[in-house]
This record gives sequence, structure tokens and C-alpha cells, in this order.
Amino acid sequence: MGFMRIFKGYWMPPSPTFPGRIIRLRELTSLIGLSRSTVYDFLSPRSPRYSPDFPKPLRLGVSPRSAIGWRLCEVQQWIATRQTTQ
Repeated sequence: MGFMRIFKGYWMPPSPTFPGRIIRLRELTSLIGLSRSTVYDFLSPRSPRYSPDFPKPLRLGVSPRSAIGWRLCEVQQWIATRQTTQ
């Protein structure tokens, strides 16, 4: 079952489908089956692979050098739209 964590005073198992969950790049690449460089190509308007509908990353801190992540629900929605258009 994995480790347990406290959420508002209750013990809960970790939930991979929690809608507000933020995923990092390693999990994103494993979910979509694309490489790190392809993800950044999708995000860069100067790239020929630029995809304006690809989910935008969130900065996880206040510093410009802080870590970034993606909302799991947005990534899942992007995957679903790609599956229906292909």
C-alpha cells in the first residue's frame, strides 16, 4: 500500500489520481512516453515541434530557478485529446 501521510488530520493512502496533484518531469515523461528534450520542444515557441495545447509547467517556488511541475489533471486531459485526434 505504500507509506501513509496525514491530510487535514486524517491518515490517507497516497493517491496517484488526486486532481490537484503536481507531477515532476520524470513522471511526466513516463506518462506521455516522450523524452525530456521533446517536452521542452513542445513548450518552446521557437521550436518546430511547438505545441500550444501542451500543458504549461508551474513554478513550485518563488525563485526563477525553483523547480517546476505539471498538473496531473491537465496532462491526462492532453493525453486524452491526443488519443481522440489520432
